[in-house]
Amino acid sequence: MILGLIGVFGLKGYNNIVVSENENELYKKNAIEFIKNQEEIIFQLKGSIPTSPFVYKDKYGNDRTIVFGVEKESKIIGRIVINYDKNNPIFLEFAENPPHHLIDVEKEAASKISLKENQYLKNEEFIYIFPLLFFIHFDVIEEDKKVDDLYFFWNEKKIVSINDMGTSCMYGIPPSNEINNDRPLAILINWNIYTWHWITGISYYQGTARYYIYVRDGYGNEIVVINFYAPELGGSYINIDYFGYIYPTY
Repeated sequence: MILGLIGVFGLKGYNNIVVSENENELYKKNAIEFIKNQEEIIFQLKGSIPTSPFVYKDKYGNDRTIVFGVEKESKIIGRIVINYDKNNPIFLEFAENPPHHLIDVEKEAASKISLKENQYLKNEEFIYIFPLLFFIHFDVIEEDKKVDDLYFFWNEKKIVSINDMGTSCMYGIPPSNEINNDRPLAILINWNIYTWHWITGISYYQGTARYYIYVRDGYGNEIVVINFYAPELGGSYINIDYFGYIYPTY
């Protein structure tokens, strides 16, 4: 029997240090720079700090990004994703949602699968594929032994196979589903000739040595900030291939 959906989950703390103190300061400095740069534009960032860093993998198990919670007045108000490369630790994205490692993701995943009575999920591993695309890997445990792997596609809250993690997110989001706002900006993000994703832009920021686009995530209503000049990830550059219907920004 499939477990019922368990509402909103509380934040979950991690005590382990995922990087050395010196490395942590390097990446944290970059996250702080983004907050300072954007706090007059995204007002909720004012007075916030990056906290609880955790390294996310790519689908091959390589360290890919370091993800911070954004804390303000003892509450987590968002996440910041930094490229996990000490030679190029630049900002990738910000979103108004807590990072996945600070949420009880196991409960959400368990609500979508039928486990045997003596089975449970353990050893969650957080996977960053592409801007806005996150997966969580779990070991399925039975009698203290691993018996299976489970991959949970966080955006759509469903179980997938590992092969799905290289797709275009179910062929992207048709712009017609999101373009009914007053002044939308249709943006096509392309990773390779097979992987593309439509998102709706609501604004942009261009300053000295930085260019951000502000979008609405197709899987929720929060604001997401993406680095227009994101670094190479997994052998491919992120390309912003198309702008359509450009209107004055908010």
